[in-house]
Amino acid sequence: MSKGCTRYRCVVGVTLAVAACVCAAGQQAPTRFDFDKFTANYIGEFIVKEGEFLEWTDGVDVVLQPDDPEMKPLRLRAREFHFTYASEGAVRVLALITMLGEVVINYPEIGEMSAGRAEWDQRTGLIALTEHPQALLKSAGGAPIKGEKIVLNPDEGLFRVVKLTDSEIDLSAMRAASKKEIDPSLLAVADVRDFTGLVAKVQADAAAEKPSPGKRLVSLLADDARTFFLSMTAQQAADPGLQARIAKEFNRVLVRRDFYTAESWQGIELGSEAKALLAQGVDALEPSKVTRLNRLLFQAAYANHFAPPAAQ
Repeated sequence: MSKGCTRYRCVVGVTLAVAACVCAAGQQAPTRFDFDKFTANYIGEFIVKEGEFLEWTDGVDVVLQPDDPEMKPLRLRAREFHFTYASEGAVRVLALITMLGEVVINYPEIGEMSAGRAEWDQRTGLIALTEHPQALLKSAGGAPIKGEKIVLNPDEGLFRVVKLTDSEIDLSAMRAASKKEIDPSLLAVADVRDFTGLVAKVQADAAAEKPSPGKRLVSLLADDARTFFLSMTAQQAADPGLQARIAKEFNRVLVRRDFYTAESWQGIELGSEAKALLAQGVDALEPSKVTRLNRLLFQAAYANHFAPPAAQ
């Protein structure tokens, strides 16, 4: 065994607190391998080297448990997990998780997917299933969907099947699912007039000692997302793909009930709608109203960089 490498065997029914050396979470369940702790129903053997997971083998059954109470756990099962890392500038990040043998992924809002092999790209969030993949999608009535390859993008709600075979799809269920509205208060890249300027301003606020909305926002990002955001250059902030990634990371904060603190918004003039929502108490608000409030709060702090959200 190499120096700095730690091997653990037969971990059953325990909850492990881990350092978040991994990537970002989605609104309903983690869309990347991001969590504050996970429950290991069983891991035959896992190997850690210098704070990074290398592999889990001999049977794996884990549940990712996000810190955000609005998000739901994600259960993953396979015979083996293998972790691949890459460098993004000075930052080393988890790039790919390869799951092998009897893979089962349970997304609470999407359904259950199974295959002989799955590759989970941590930079894009894409999950590619091969070797007899099958999906039981709630939006398709729950009947098995089979193909040569199945690709899921939870961030975008996209599901792609290559060479669809031997499948029955409930079109009425799909129509019903398609009517689910996207929260208009969530941030889109097109809503930002000056993305490069916004990134620079939030970075500066996060680095300052004084509490501020930007400092609060950055403190609630997942650890790896925070590290990446704070290291972004102006050139990176102008890249459309990275802008979309940052918008998604911001949205994962904007749905949280703990975004607002009085000291962070001290001295910032809020509009009447934001004041009215705050007066109701954040805990009493419906999820869509929480997002609406947080978007208004963020917009008030960085008004020069934003187009106003649509009226509701």
